[in-house]
Amino acid sequence: MSRFLAVCLVLIWAPLAVQSWHLFNRADPLPALQMLTIPLSFHSDGSRYSVDVTMSPNSSQPQHFKFALSTSTGYTYVSGPSCVTCGGATEWYNQGISNSVQQGPSQEIQNVTVLDQQVKGKMIKEDCVLKTKGGTSAGWSYPNQTVVVANSSTFSNTSGIDGLIGLGTNFGGSFLDTPPGQWLRKNPQRTNFTYGMQLNIPSGNDTIMDGGLLHWFTPDSNAYQGDPVYQKIQPRTVPAAATTVASGSVSSGDNHTLNTDWVITLDSFSFVGSAGSFSQSQGTSNMKAILDPYYPDIYFPQIYSKIIYAGIPGVSVRSAGSATNQYTVACDQKMSLSVTFGRFTISLTEAHLIKKQSDGTCVGTIQEWSDQGVPEFLFGSAFISNVYLIFVITEQESSIGFAARSTPSSSSSGGLSKGAIAGIAVGSAVAAGLIVGVISYFLLRRKRLVRPVQQKSTSPSFDVDGSQEITIKQNTSIDPYPITPPLTSSRPLLSSQSDSRTSPSNSPPATPQSPEWRHLSYATYQAGASSTAPSGSSQQIAPAGRLETIPDSPPPYLHSGAPWLQPVPSSPRRQKEMEAGQHATSEDIQEQTIA
Repeated sequence: MSRFLAVCLVLIWAPLAVQSWHLFNRADPLPALQMLTIPLSFHSDGSRYSVDVTMSPNSSQPQHFKFALSTSTGYTYVSGPSCVTCGGATEWYNQGISNSVQQGPSQEIQNVTVLDQQVKGKMIKEDCVLKTKGGTSAGWSYPNQTVVVANSSTFSNTSGIDGLIGLGTNFGGSFLDTPPGQWLRKNPQRTNFTYGMQLNIPSGNDTIMDGGLLHWFTPDSNAYQGDPVYQKIQPRTVPAAATTVASGSVSSGDNHTLNTDWVITLDSFSFVGSAGSFSQSQGTSNMKAILDPYYPDIYFPQIYSKIIYAGIPGVSVRSAGSATNQYTVACDQKMSLSVTFGRFTISLTEAHLIKKQSDGTCVGTIQEWSDQGVPEFLFGSAFISNVYLIFVITEQESSIGFAARSTPSSSSSGGLSKGAIAGIAVGSAVAAGLIVGVISYFLLRRKRLVRPVQQKSTSPSFDVDGSQEITIKQNTSIDPYPITPPLTSSRPLLSSQSDSRTSPSNSPPATPQSPEWRHLSYATYQAGASSTAPSGSSQQIAPAGRLETIPDSPPPYLHSGAPWLQPVPSSPRRQKEMEAGQHATSEDIQEQTIA
């Protein structure tokens, strides 16, 4: 039992000891970063997601903007006072009222290109605050941020959007010009900048709606389920960096690649329509993809989009802008798309692949590039809003994690995080182990202290008064003869007075072997009685009282050292005789004996 208890304690405490050792001896002693929650807004006009940014926050007139969210670039731009093509802006940045602005290293016009859209302007350094959930005064401060003050832009004119914040990497450009790069420069002990992206699927007809959340520094474990699957980010051969250009000119870039910072490997996809299915895997094609919430739809190379829609009856293709085409479909068309990144697969149905236009027609969410030579896939907010993304940004090597979204019940604000659940589980296991150990200890101790139980006696018993039974226990290791003086007669010795006499001396003594040996029952006890024998000699005998002969009784086996048996009452008939004998004289007793 003791060995079993020891093994149980070792199994319980060993994992805890190992974990404690790692906690106190880990190589990275840095405290965990507190997660900041950044609210997102969704703009139905243009289907853009935005964040709230304050520039020159410490000046007398802080300037507040809504910046569209993008991951294809690491640059930030804001609409300048001279930008007549920034049609969707409602606020314009004014350097004259800022007390924290710094002019950039070059006053030449800079050009930032994302896909087919471009912005031109001068670069500045400005203190910025990203609004966090909890009030207008709360926010994440990132000073000395590089910003392009746009004097012209070809970005989509989304109402209420005043600029763009890039959370990309600027591969091939300046990593320090990105918000993650600036933070890592100020925190050199940290190895990466991490954030989680949880976009809400648009619902309702409001102009601006709740767009979801960004989880700054630490992903929210309540927002997803399962273990994330990470894909390594691959920098572009021709990076989408800011380039210095002559006034009025624009960099052209590669006509057959997208102007983005990075791509990742798309392992496979499959499409199922009314006329059949089509699938493509990485083994037969080098497929690359980009994920950017700035774009609302899903974009395929023409070689795949034409195969997908060829099997759907009644479709037609039309232009959706300078870079893409879209397909009209029946509003009740059934279809599904499954996409795989590494070991992560997500499936979308027609609820996410068909959207209704304001004119009542329906179009497919899967669009195609106008340029037949563009080989990349782009998954915009229609895809991202169905998954949870985790961006891990470093200067040299970054990655994206994919995870399934949590259900509303499991991701409620009142729920427990995975860390809390793990702590409860470990604590419960330890408590259970302690309880088992304590119970086992006391059971083992009790087993050692409890004496062996005596076996049931087989000694005879006899009924005394018809309601009680007395059992005389025998011990075979004791002399079976009684410790009282031997009797001189097997006949009754009757006396109730202190001068009681013994039986005539000529009566033969009874022996244990004699058939006249009887089990004598002590009737009434009177200690210290003596009697005088007929010969005149005084003899101390057993305590005076009445002894009666019980025929056919076995010899009594008394326990050595046991006290006198308590007086046992006689039977009712004998009791009457005894009461009558108490008034008899000694002569009467002698006559009864002779008779």
